[in-house]
Amino acid sequence: MSFRMELKKAFGMLKKSEVFRRWEREHKKAYLCSCFVVIGKTLVHSELSNWQFDFYYGGNINSFVLSQDGRTRTVEKDKAFKEKEAKITPLNLEDVKINLDDAFKIVCKLEEAKGLGFEKKIVVVQDLGYGAIWNLSMITDSFSVLNTKISAKNGKVISKEIFSLLSLKAG
Repeated sequence: MSFRMELKKAFGMLKKSEVFRRWEREHKKAYLCSCFVVIGKTLVHSELSNWQFDFYYGGNINSFVLSQDGRTRTVEKDKAFKEKEAKITPLNLEDVKINLDDAFKIVCKLEEAKGLGFEKKIVVVQDLGYGAIWNLSMITDSFSVLNTKISAKNGKVISKEIFSLLSLKAG
């Protein structure tokens, strides 16, 4: 089963929910800017219903989470986190041609990923101004992170880096 289809299926469920439709009527200029999910060590279908969908409008982001039972809840609106001059680009899910399964396979073939076991996978689908991307942060049991950005259109690796969470300084 394609996780891309699960993403689109979840988005379709969100768009049909009364909570979202009511909000959308009041925020006509809002647009989808990212989708987010955290996946455990094993890819389990039920985990995929926890997609969070973020909508940008007027300097704010409003998020909706689809729960495992299909209910939609809204998360408090928040100021958009972005670089001062950065533009938050609309995300068109029709641009997502490479599914999440294939994106994970691409990451696992990277030299940096060889021999690593991933405990958590943080998945963000977004458009950083050059098309839809899978922004994958794969966390190991030793708290190393392999962050890879992959074109969701053609599967090309855009960037990759590995670092230790333990090396990050509070500040």
